[in-house]
Amino acid sequence: MESIPRILWKGEFTKRFWRFLELCAETGMTKEIISAKQLLMEIGSKPSELQRVQMILEKA
Repeated sequence: MESIPRILWKGEFTKRFWRFLELCAETGMTKEIISAKQLLMEIGSKPSELQRVQMILEKA
């Protein structure tokens, strides 16, 4: 599996990170989305970002 070189840029998640999660949802890779959601909760991200991950997870 290829890694994402940078998921954060200046305190914001990159478009590449969000695109990766959307692609995971399309292919049914829910494990990666759940891991990303846990990461967001652990670092104390914005509620809007948690909602976005939840919406992506529901698509999967």
